[in-house]
Amino acid sequence: MSKTRPDIIVMPNQQNDIIALLNEQAGFPTVTAGQELKIQNKTNVVVYVHKTADPVTEIVGGKSIPKHWQATVEQGNAGCIVTCSGKVGRINVEVIS
Repeated sequence: MSKTRPDIIVMPNQQNDIIALLNEQAGFPTVTAGQELKIQNKTNVVVYVHKTADPVTEIVGGKSIPKHWQATVEQGNAGCIVTCSGKVGRINVEVIS
């Protein structure tokens, strides 16, 4: 049985590199770009998932995830940036593969 990872705080109006933030969590295996991720939004703030490692040009671009919804970052993507606008968000990320 795998351990549940802690939630990640998504800082508003900036790029949050999910791979780097996952790797800051002590006691868990290293995550690399290209692994499949399931992301759940745990706040009232809409968060946006950008399936890239490159800088994003729009904070409110990418795939939007409303309150309590989930999205998957498929295996093989170069990275994962999450953004939100205005207020702090909170997500939970499950590393699938």
